Amino acid sequence: MQQNLHMIKGKKEVLKWPLFIIELYLFIILFLFVFGPRKWIGINLPLTAFYIILNYFTFALGYLINARRRLIYYKEIIKNTNATLIFIKYTIIFSVIINFFVLLSNLQLNEISFSSLIKAIIRGFQDPGSAYYSKPLATSGTFTFFIVLFSVIVWPAIPLTLCYWGKINLTIKILAVFNILIVLFNWIIQGTNKGIFDIVFMIFYAYIVNKIINFYFYNQKCFTLNINLIEKRLEKRKKLIVFFIIMIFGSFAVYYFTSTIVGRTGRTTIQPSAYFEFDYGNFLWKITPDALKTTFGFLHSYVTQGYYAVGLALKEPSVFMFGIGSSPFLIDNFSSILNEDLIKCTLQYKIYLSTGWHYSVQWHSLIVWLANDVTLWCVPIVMFLLGGFICQLIRDLIEKRDLVSVVLLALMSLTVFYFSANNQIMNSSNTAFCFIVFFCIWLFKKLFTKVRQ
Repeated sequence: MQQNLHMIKGKKEVLKWPLFIIELYLFIILFLFVFGPRKWIGINLPLTAFYIILNYFTFALGYLINARRRLIYYKEIIKNTNATLIFIKYTIIFSVIINFFVLLSNLQLNEISFSSLIKAIIRGFQDPGSAYYSKPLATSGTFTFFIVLFSVIVWPAIPLTLCYWGKINLTIKILAVFNILIVLFNWIIQGTNKGIFDIVFMIFYAYIVNKIINFYFYNQKCFTLNINLIEKRLEKRKKLIVFFIIMIFGSFAVYYFTSTIVGRTGRTTIQPSAYFEFDYGNFLWKITPDALKTTFGFLHSYVTQGYYAVGLALKEPSVFMFGIGSSPFLIDNFSSILNEDLIKCTLQYKIYLSTGWHYSVQWHSLIVWLANDVTLWCVPIVMFLLGGFICQLIRDLIEKRDLVSVVLLALMSLTVFYFSANNQIMNSSNTAFCFIVFFCIWLFKKLFTKVRQ
């Protein structure tokens, strides 16, 4: 056992390259914000960039401190993997049923009509703007309540099936593909592109998760534990398949993103606004092919405007919302309970009153949402804890292959993916409730383990 522990200790670098991917992605977004064609008006750009980098740094620091501890291989990985496969079997069936009813609800149908479904999908492709503005408004009835309640079973279905793709049988794989198609159709008939990007990201996430595990256990001599659960490195053929799947879905996501924005705005050109000047001589704009200029212009807005809100927030006085201000989901629900519009207490609303930057239309980075509860001064501390938490989830994934960690890590990965735009997982009722439940389970298991020890 000591030999195994020594070998595991020598593989600690597996914890560091996920951080490299995260930081590289975040710095690319920051680069686009600082050096892109949009020249943001009314903010101190150097100060804003420095503050964002400070949050990047504290995130990395919290991650690296946790990464210093030795990795240990636990025997319960066999039991955890078997339990996860059983969970996947039932959750995918349940997810297909629930998502299908959601699809019927979005179509506003009382019975199954394949002709209506096909017409709605075609309209979503051909005229996403019309589909977007004619989609049914969100409600808070009994059906919505049960959808949120069952999100703890439905939402994990896609990341779990993708992460355990090599271990599930053909029937479950077919159901998983069918489930993904239903989810895609749900977004397309509403003329919305977010869900398509989420699917692309989940495929990438599953690939990275398997790379982490494969890299860690490759050539590990754990025969004393009689373990044969982790596959060896993916063959080149499988790597190419994953690459082409990501490229195909990614290209479709970008194409559909452009179509939806053009459909909603009716514009194919980028025009200056009261908040930015557009530099048509910018080097990034010049090197972009003419056929992709519209796509790049809209994407640049989506991934950077949340950082503009950070610059605006640095000029506003602090607010304290006692733990509910970082989540639109919690703000809406507590507003209903207290019969008071709590959005007016947020930094987003103060920015809106000062500048007109709308609190619900424009993006506000995760930094701004966290600042509603802890102030901008303390957000770097939260980022430090967030970095340590994500590293711990990766440790749990490697050491135990725990179902809860796989789901939580998928949710936190989405948080990083949308970091510059908003607090993604706490924005939607489904992901917010799912995160709260799984986090409580994760925390209880950690505390219970410490008490037993």
